[in-house]
Amino acid sequence: MQCVVVAAAVGGCAAGTRERLKHFLFEVPASQPAEDARPPSQIRPPAEPFAASSTPFVSFHPPFRDRQCAQCHDSRQGQLLIEPWAERCAACHSALFAPRPFLHGPAAAIACNECHLPHASSLPTLLRQRDPDLCLVCHDPTYKLNERHHRDRSTPCASCHDPHAGDDRRLLRPEFQRRTRAAPGEESER
Repeated sequence: MQCVVVAAAVGGCAAGTRERLKHFLFEVPASQPAEDARPPSQIRPPAEPFAASSTPFVSFHPPFRDRQCAQCHDSRQGQLLIEPWAERCAACHSALFAPRPFLHGPAAAIACNECHLPHASSLPTLLRQRDPDLCLVCHDPTYKLNERHHRDRSTPCASCHDPHAGDDRRLLRPEFQRRTRAAPGEESER
């Protein structure tokens, strides 16, 4: 059953993203830590939780902020994760994985690290990049650019789309589902 959900979730991803997720889900042994290309300043906790830097951190993972590293890491094993990413993230963030009809690929795969940093970020909610740049890493930037809803690239995707799950296939937030649904006999604004 889980394979069917994952296959359906990654089916809508761009080809490169689909390959990365397949590799992440099916070819990387759980005991092998993922390489981390971030500089050490973004991995180690700063001396002061809100220490000034060229790009100050604005969001912190609470266990990292509170120096509760053992909630995720095993110091006896060289700070390896105490369990795979998917299980570790889902243990605290289960509300994000509540059953919904449609799941965004990384959320379906519980591959949180595709979009979020694990410790601290200079962006809100531990994001790796600003939205829409983050979304365009995986989603084809030419996709539906002619539609009036996507012409303004300065509007964050998450303004209209839920980045984790939704009640329609486009993951539109409820207030935008109503605006894009067609009345009987009318054509949708999609």
